[in-house]
Amino acid sequence: MAAQALEPSRLAFEAAPEPPHFSLHKGVVIGALVAGLVGLMAVVEMSQRSARVNPQNPTGSQSPDAATFAWQPTCGSTDGSGLSWWPVLGPREALDLVRSRYCGDAYATADGATQVASFTSVGDATNFAMRLSAFTGYSFRVGQQRIP
Repeated sequence: MAAQALEPSRLAFEAAPEPPHFSLHKGVVIGALVAGLVGLMAVVEMSQRSARVNPQNPTGSQSPDAATFAWQPTCGSTDGSGLSWWPVLGPREALDLVRSRYCGDAYATADGATQVASFTSVGDATNFAMRLSAFTGYSFRVGQQRIP
């Protein structure tokens, strides 16, 4: 008699089989979640790639500190601050972009380069050239030392 009393309670704890539509539903939900995560990862990758600047179509900055590299009417060391000067030079096709976004006094040199600024410290000139290259996608360099 005791055995018969235990039998119904044991059956109450057994799991009922899942209907076929429920397992199909779980598969669809899991598939949708995986597809959503893959899509999100693709969007993040594309946004990171679009932050890189194409020199043929410069559209933005590559660095998170873009606000610290904003447009200025003049760039470089101040007049009279040194005896030697190092120019920062780049390609001619960068001139309009540099003038409009970074250094208002950039100009085209006689040999066809873009001169963006001049510094009395070669280290400052090198740092500026590297940052400008990163922000624009064009290649900037430090030119020959000039002594006025």
